[in-house]
Amino acid sequence: MDPFILSLRTRVQADETIVSVHRGAEILRRDLRDGLTGAGPENTIRVVVDPAVGPENYTAQVSPSEILLTC
Repeated sequence: MDPFILSLRTRVQADETIVSVHRGAEILRRDLRDGLTGAGPENTIRVVVDPAVGPENYTAQVSPSEILLTC
């Protein structure tokens, strides 16, 4: 399987109506912008809030085009 490659073309999508998720997404965007130099493939880190997952838990699904974090 091909790896997920972080690059300047990686997008971060999140439910930003929740303050803590919004702040986390902004911090991640800043860190990617400040820490990466390469323009690799376009891909996405997506954060989805699902109350069924329960507090302090998450699942992660990774493909070459997306990291889906459900929390």
